[in-house]
Amino acid sequence: MGLPLEPFLSQIESSPSVLLSFHEHNSHSLKRNRLGNAFWARSDLGYAEVLAWFASPKIGQLILDGYGLK
Repeated sequence: MGLPLEPFLSQIESSPSVLLSFHEHNSHSLKRNRLGNAFWARSDLGYAEVLAWFASPKIGQLILDGYGLK
């Protein structure tokens, strides 16, 4: 059983530079619905949670805002 990731994801989204860094590390893999770190097993519930978090409108907007795009 894994730890709930929401508290960690909330910390990431509260820091634009950390969010952009995390996104940049995963952006190429996210296009294939994957994460860019071998740490994650695709069968892990956390894996799906992070993918869903990246796909959420709120995070998408925060990423655009971080790059100065609207």
